[in-house]
Amino acid sequence: MEASTPVLEEGYLNSLIEIITVHNDLIDYARIHAIGDEGLELMPCRSEQELPELYYGTPVKINVYNFRMGFKVLSGIVTRSSAESLKIGGLEMLVASDRRQFLRVKTNALGEVLQLDEQTAQPTGRPVRVHIEDLSLGGLQFSTPQTYPLGGTVMIKMRVFEFYLELQCNIQRIVKGSGLNLSYYYGCQYSLTYEEEETMHRMLLRLQQRKRAHRSIQ
Repeated sequence: MEASTPVLEEGYLNSLIEIITVHNDLIDYARIHAIGDEGLELMPCRSEQELPELYYGTPVKINVYNFRMGFKVLSGIVTRSSAESLKIGGLEMLVASDRRQFLRVKTNALGEVLQLDEQTAQPTGRPVRVHIEDLSLGGLQFSTPQTYPLGGTVMIKMRVFEFYLELQCNIQRIVKGSGLNLSYYYGCQYSLTYEEEETMHRMLLRLQQRKRAHRSIQ
């Protein structure tokens, strides 16, 4: 009998992943610890993290991020779950792409934006109050009537719950509001340090928990 081929190559070991529901709600972040014929074994991203304990057979989707190997989305079911590890079996490939597509979580937080000089990376002008529309591990969207150039670099300062971040971002997309909406919507990308990634993990999980709690009382 011919042996089955794992859905992911060995190069995806230790890749950052998002565990999400079939309705695209964020469950948690983890890293790939083992890749085998029977599925993936996932481990916490950090030593003090505990993974959520999920019921056997729970269907999930896995967003896999690897800068060298590419972005992939898998579907599967939980075959073993504890605070220390999570096993996902019955894997099927849904998306394979070179483009990163981090899960975006909506927020109504406020922040400050400082435009940075392209040569010196020093702030130019005064900070501008903006609305943070959504966040992800790879970027965010903010809105303001203030204009900024496409491809420009800005520093964004924001506090969500008790978490605070200052991120240097590159503006990749600009959309003008319609009708009486005078705001511009700026899609930005950033690369996080390990410490910033840890803070963003916690921030996004809290936002997702609030979203689920709000939905459950409606």
